[in-house]
Amino acid sequence: MEIVLLLLLIANLAGLFLIWQRQDKQEQYLTKSLEDQADNLSDQLDYRFEQARQASQLDQKNLEVAVSDRLQEVRIELHQGLTQVRQEMNENLLQTRDKTDQRLQALQESNDQRLEQMRQTVEES
Repeated sequence: MEIVLLLLLIANLAGLFLIWQRQDKQEQYLTKSLEDQADNLSDQLDYRFEQARQASQLDQKNLEVAVSDRLQEVRIELHQGLTQVRQEMNENLLQTRDKTDQRLQALQESNDQRLEQMRQTVEES
C-alpha cells in the first residue's frame, strides 16, 4: 500500500509539474498576446492621430484658401468702391468748376455792363 501511495504521490507530482508547465506556457502566450495587442492598439492610435493631423492640416489649408479668396474679393470690392468714389468726386469737381466758371462769367458780364454804364454816365456828364 505504501508503494501505491508512493506511486500516487509521484503521479500527483508529475501531474502537478505538467499543470505548472502548461500554466507557464499559457502565461507566456498571454503575455505575448497582450504585447501584440498593445502594439496593434499603439499602431492604430498612431494611424488615427496621423489621419487627424492630416485632416487638420487640410482643414487649415482650406480655411487659408477661403480667407485668401475672401480677402481678394474684399480688395476687388474696395478697389471698385474707391474707383466709383473717385469718379463721383471728379464729376462733382467738374460740376463745381463749371458752376464756378458760369458764376465768374456772369460776374464778369455784370462787371462789364456796370463798367459800360459808368462810361456812358461819365461821357454824358
